[in-house]
This record gives sequence, C-alpha cells and structure tokens, in this order.
Amino acid sequence: MDKLPIVLTLLFGLAAGAFMAHTFRSDSGSLAPQPADDSALIEGTGGGLSADGVIRRGGGRSSALEPALVDTPPLDSLSLDQKIARIDELKLTASLDNSIQTLELIASMSEMELKAMLEQMGKRGLGSINDWLMPYHLFTAWVEKNPQNAFRFLKEESNPMQQQMYSNSLFSAWAATDPDGALAAIEQIDEKQKRDQAFSAVTMAIAGKDPNRAFKLLDSRDDTRSWQYSTVFMLWAGQDLDAAMAQVATMDSGEARTHALSGMVNGMAAKNIDRAAAFAIGLERESERDLAMQTVMNVWINQDMDAALDFIGQIEAGPTKNNMIQNSIWALARADPERALEFAQTEMTGRAQDNAVSNVIRQMARDEPAKAAALVGNLPFGRVYSNSVQAIAREWGNQDPVAALAWMETLETGEETDRAYSSILNSFATNQPEEAERYLSQMEAGDNRIKLASYVAQNMAKEDPRGALIWAQSLMDEASVDQVSAAVVGAWAERDPRAVVAYLQVNGGDGVLEKHVVPIADNWARQDVEGAAAWALGLDGEAHRLAVERVSREWLDHNTEQASIWIADLAAGPARDNAVRNLVSTVYRSDPAAAFAWATTIENDRNRGRDARRAVLQMKSNGQSDEAQQSIQASTLSDAEKEKLLKLLN
Repeated sequence: MDKLPIVLTLLFGLAAGAFMAHTFRSDSGSLAPQPADDSALIEGTGGGLSADGVIRRGGGRSSALEPALVDTPPLDSLSLDQKIARIDELKLTASLDNSIQTLELIASMSEMELKAMLEQMGKRGLGSINDWLMPYHLFTAWVEKNPQNAFRFLKEESNPMQQQMYSNSLFSAWAATDPDGALAAIEQIDEKQKRDQAFSAVTMAIAGKDPNRAFKLLDSRDDTRSWQYSTVFMLWAGQDLDAAMAQVATMDSGEARTHALSGMVNGMAAKNIDRAAAFAIGLERESERDLAMQTVMNVWINQDMDAALDFIGQIEAGPTKNNMIQNSIWALARADPERALEFAQTEMTGRAQDNAVSNVIRQMARDEPAKAAALVGNLPFGRVYSNSVQAIAREWGNQDPVAALAWMETLETGEETDRAYSSILNSFATNQPEEAERYLSQMEAGDNRIKLASYVAQNMAKEDPRGALIWAQSLMDEASVDQVSAAVVGAWAERDPRAVVAYLQVNGGDGVLEKHVVPIADNWARQDVEGAAAWALGLDGEAHRLAVERVSREWLDHNTEQASIWIADLAAGPARDNAVRNLVSTVYRSDPAAAFAWATTIENDRNRGRDARRAVLQMKSNGQSDEAQQSIQASTLSDAEKEKLLKLLN
C-alpha cells in the first residue's frame, strides 16, 4: 500500500507531462491568452497587471465597474517573484483555466528561474497536492531546455531533502522525452538507494509509452522490487491486453509474476470486470489468485457493489471465499459498513470471519462511533467483541470522550472494558486537558478516578513538572496522591532525571526518593548509564538496592563487559546479589561456565543455589557435563551444595 501514492503521482505526472509537451511546443507568442473576438473583451475576459505585478485574468470574475479592456504584459516581462506570486494565487482555486495559466507561467521561465523556484520550494516544503505536482512541471520545462543542467542541479546543488523530493519528478519528466538520456544519467548516481529511486521513476514513465521495454528493464535487474511489475502490467493491459497476458504466461512463478498478474488484472478490470473476475478466480496458484481477486473486488465494489457481492455469494464456502471477502472487506466497509457487516457474518466462517467483522466495526468507528457501539451489544463475547470495544474506545475517545465513557458504563465489566476505559481516559486528558480536569472533580473515588488524575498530571508534567507534582499533592485521598505523584515523577524522569532527583531531595520528606527510585533509575540509566551508576552508589538502604538492580539491568543490556566490571567492584550485600543475578540471567545461555562462577559469589543461600543450578543445567544441555563437574568441585561452595549440583549431572 505504501507504493500506491508514488504510482498515482507518476501516472498523473505522465498525463500532465504529455499535455505540457504540447503546450511548450506551441509558439511562444501564443502563450499569452488572447480574446477570441471583441465580444470577449466586452464581457471582461481580458487580463492585466495589478499594482503588485501579478497578472489578473477575468474569466467572468471581474466586476462590471472594472475597466473592460486592460493590456496583458508579456509573461517574459514578469519577474520571478511576480510569476511565483501568480502561481500561488492560481493554485488556490482548482480549474482548468488556472492549470493552463500555471503551465504557461512555467513555460515562460528561464533555466535560472526554474532553478530558483525549485530552491524556494525545497525551503518552504510541500503543503498541498499542487505543491507535490509542481516539481514535475518545473523539471519537465527544464528537461526540455537542458536535461543535463537539471540533473546537475539535483545531484550537486540540491540538499538531501530536495533530492528526495525532486528525483522522481526529474527522471519522470526526462524519461518522457529522452528515456535513453535519463537511463544514462542514472548510472552517474553513486548511492544505490537514490539510483534505485531514479530507475523506478524512469521505468514507470517508459511504461506509459512502451510497457514491453519497461518490463525488459525491470527484468534485467537483480534488485527489482516485485511491486513495480504491477504498475507496468496495469499500463500494458490498458494498451495491449493480449500482449500483457502473453508476457505474464512466460514468467516463472514468484512474487514478480504475482504482482504482474495483479497489475494486468487491474487493467483488464477497467475494461471488462466480468472477464477480469473469471480470469482471476481461475488462477491455480493461491497467492496469485488471492491478490488478483483482491484487485478485481476493489474495482468491482466501486463500480457495482451488488454485482460484486452476487459473484462472491456464488462461490463455495471455504478458504478461497474467506480470503476473497477478507481482502475486499475494507473497500466494502467504506462503501456500506452495515451491508459489509451482514455479508461477513453470513458468508464467512472461522477466524477469517472474526477478522472481517472486526475490520468493519473498526472502519465504522472512525466515522460513526455511536453506530458502531450499538452493534457491539449484539456480538458474542470473544475475539471480535474485545477488538471492537478497543477500536470504538480509541476512536470515540478521541472525538467525544464523555460520550464514550457513558457508553462504557453500559458494558459488562471485564478485562476488555478496563483497557478500553483507560484508553478513553488517556485520550481525554491528552486532547482536552481542561475538560478532563473538570470531569475528574465529578468522578467517584476509585481506580478510574486515579487513572484519569494520573493522565492529567502526566500531561501537565510535559510543560510544568513541578506544578504537576504540586497538583498531585493537592488530591484528596492518599492513594491518589501516591499513584499520581508516581506518574508525574516517571514522566519527568523521562525528560530530566537529574532535575527530578534534585527537586525530591529538597522538597520530599523521608522515604519520598525511595518511592520513586525505580522510574528515576530506569530513565537515568537509559540516558547516561555511568551517571546513573554513580548516583545509585550514593544512595542508602532499600533505595540503593533498587537503584543498583535497575542500573545493572540496563548496563548489562548495553555493554555486558563494562557492566560486569562495575558489578565486580560492588560491596557485598543485597544490592550486589541482585546485580549478579541480572548478570547470570544475561550470560548463562552463551557462557554457562562464567555464569556459574558468578553465581557462586551470591551471598543469599537460596538465590545462590537457584542461579548455580541454572548454569549447571545449561552446561549439561550443551554437552559440557565434564566441565560442569570440574567447576563444581573447584568452587568455594559447601560440600552439601556441591553434592546437590553434582546430582544434576547424573
């Protein structure tokens, strides 16, 4: 699906390019619009240059009080800024007349002007569909003047973002008039990704005129992406269906042939949907049949939904029918969600039916969440019910969280509703923080009130973490204060763990830092593991144990060797034991002998026995029983401990 916008843009560009080629070949004197006769002038269809240098054309838009006849200056007399200002004005209203004027302005530009306009577009970005199509028109004009200079600009003078934006436009335009020159230029591109992008643009442009050559180009490369065959064969089928079918018949089975078939069927469907459906359903290979039928159904549903559903209804129940409906359900749900739901429930079976029904309700929830919610009440508990509740909560929670929460109150309690309720509360606090805070004051005490308060506080913490903590402390009950404060500290620690530690040291009472040490240690270690380690060593008691455990876990994932050196220097005690246990868990599969040696240093008898056992069993599983026996005998473990471990090797 991610290739579709590119393909559509290229196809549109090909059509626009053909039109432009005709326009540019016209005599330059004909570019300025001329009235057909005197009556046209009387009707006010002339144009002129405003005070700001922008051409104003009539087309029935002038006032009866305006002069009926105004001289139109030649386009070549306008400055680049005036031309760009006029183009920006024209694109505000979509019309054929405005499109023609835009092309005329582009055709009047010099190479330097074309280059300058492309540079400006690269700086200000692409904000509309007209902006996305504009580089194609500009490069079409430049390629007609000097393709090598246009390519040199793309390669040497444009920045990486401009190169990404403009490559398709340049090579599509170039290939429309000189495909051999465009292909030769591609060989001068060093970076493979950019070279592939350019080659794809050229191939698609060639396919519009000579799909057979485009196919041969794709087939000549080892790194061709299979989806590219789809576009080539869609165009080929539109020009010469028999030739496209003959070529597909010669292709070996695989992704390339599957996509070629899909593209060919797409072109066939545009001409004769019945023939396309009969052809697709008759394909022997399941992968080819599924993709081809998906293509047919997407076209057919948009053309004639009744006929499409009648065709599917006549197919025997089973995997083929299930796949066909599953692949078409999105298009069907977009056109008529209620009918799509009924069709899936009556024509499908098994998990495929569950997936299809879930997709329909998810699609409906985006547009009409209340209607989707009404349907959920008729669903049996299970996969579909759970997925649907989540989908509706997500969509409705973003649109109208109060209504969504009221709906949740009508559902039976359970895991599904708990997750959905949390999702709505999170959306409420994120999208409508002030309304969520007011709603909070009306809620009854309980878990949901604490959840919403936590989400509200976390949202506050993005801008004012200190204020968010003060707000959390103002809540009425102790449970809310503790949990909401923890949420704020976690959010703050993600951004600046040092700042939250400094704040708690000054403003927190006894034991406050200990309550929040885990999220602080986790986030600090992700950002600066050595700094977090130094902080952890300076803590006392339970806070020290927790911080060392969390820091060691992160450090071992980041650099096991460095972490092991730090752990080796830790003072004996619970904190070191936890860090060693993390180390054993990290290395016992890859180096069980080392894991065993570390395990023997754990002070706690129970934990030492567990980790030593794990390492010995892994050595046995690896066929290292003799080495395990030697390690056990040479260890500092007690005789009783050694005896238990040796029995594991028997």
